[in-house]
Amino acid sequence: MMQSSEINPLNELKFPTFGRWVLFHGLFFSALGLVDWHFDETFLPKNHGLLTLPMGLGLLQGYLLRNCLKKSYLLMVVNPLGIAVSFVGMWIFPALIGFGFGLVHAIFWWLQGYRRTFILILGGFAGWILGAEVWSFLPGQENLPKIVKIITEPLAQPVMGAGLGYAICTYLAIRMLKRPAR
Repeated sequence: MMQSSEINPLNELKFPTFGRWVLFHGLFFSALGLVDWHFDETFLPKNHGLLTLPMGLGLLQGYLLRNCLKKSYLLMVVNPLGIAVSFVGMWIFPALIGFGFGLVHAIFWWLQGYRRTFILILGGFAGWILGAEVWSFLPGQENLPKIVKIITEPLAQPVMGAGLGYAICTYLAIRMLKRPAR
């Protein structure tokens, strides 16, 4: 009988599809951006994103990676450690968030038997840099009507920036990992 912590041999190589990975990350970052933008600190505690971002992202990634990682739900705990690691660099640039996530993910995946996990560090780092670059090329919101700004402003950075850049780079990094022998 298979225990719940074991990977089903029929599904052990079943990674999420590229489209699903990117779509779910984009939706997550846009939902988080909308909640953060519209509820601000009126209803939410100050700096709530330091926990809601990594824990929510860990929940999402744990769900998407449930067929290729044992105890993938632990990503809800692993990701906040990534935020803590990013503070070691004084969080001077968003890429350090990607570095922090990548470092803790590299360790987590390595402990699960995967090899070449250093690629996850590069993927997380590059993802946040790509996201920042894409976001910097978006047109300014100053001349848009107020109703358009209410919708687009909270979505532009999270979706086009962190969401898509991070999703694309981490997906490519995950697919380059060497799978464990079972």
